[in-house]
Parts: sequence; structure tokens; C-alpha cells
Amino acid sequence: MDKRQERRIFDYVFGRRDVLDVTECERPDFVCRVSASFSFGVEVAEFYVSESEARLRKIEGYAEGLLTNEEYRHKDDKVRIPVRNIIYRHAETGQEIPLKAIMHGEASAAGVTGRFCGLIREECEVWRLRRARCHH
Repeated sequence: MDKRQERRIFDYVFGRRDVLDVTECERPDFVCRVSASFSFGVEVAEFYVSESEARLRKIEGYAEGLLTNEEYRHKDDKVRIPVRNIIYRHAETGQEIPLKAIMHGEASAAGVTGRFCGLIREECEVWRLRRARCHH
């Protein structure tokens, strides 16, 4: 994601920021200073339920490649986003059309929450280590 996209998302989430002094950085993406003694970081990130889903959405032509010749980019994708032969039945005519489809289940709330919390823990650890280096 480029800096302009990050900034648009930041502005959308935080709206008017009269009380914040915002500095653009690289990690975190933004440092927000509320007062001389209090600041916080904001990291804007794209979130995917799995790495397979991220590849499917971000790699141009990946879905088409899967459907035409089952060209997987990663070994995990064969299990997480399998290609299956299905029959599409036209609602009005009843005509049955054989198709290939990319199958993947819905993510559970618990699974998504767990992955999201894990990402937050990782970011907190990065900041903890940075702060420890800065205070020496």
C-alpha cells in the first residue's frame, strides 16, 4: 500500500485532528503526539484471513491461472483455495453448465479475531523493543 492510500485511510479513521500533531513515518506509518508526554503510533495494514487469500486477491491473474490450469503459487494454496469442478444450474432454464470454481470456506470469527490479535501483539513487541533501545 502506498503512502497516499495510508494517509486517506488514516484521515478517514481519525477525521479532524485538532488535538494531534501527526508525523508520517515508515514504521509505524504515523506517530500522533497528543502532548509532550503522550504519543501513539498508527500502522495502516491490509488484513487477510490467510496468506492464501492475500495471494488470491493481490496477485494479478492468480484466480484466472487457477481456473484455467490450476497453477498454484504456493503449496498451502492447494489446500486452502482448492479448484473444484461444479455444476451451475440456470435458475430459469434448468440448464446445467459444468464449471471450475475456487472453493474456500468462510473464516470463523474466532479465527479472524485470533489472527488480528496476533498481528497487534507483533506490532506491540516491535514497539517494546524499539523503546528499550531508545532508553539506553
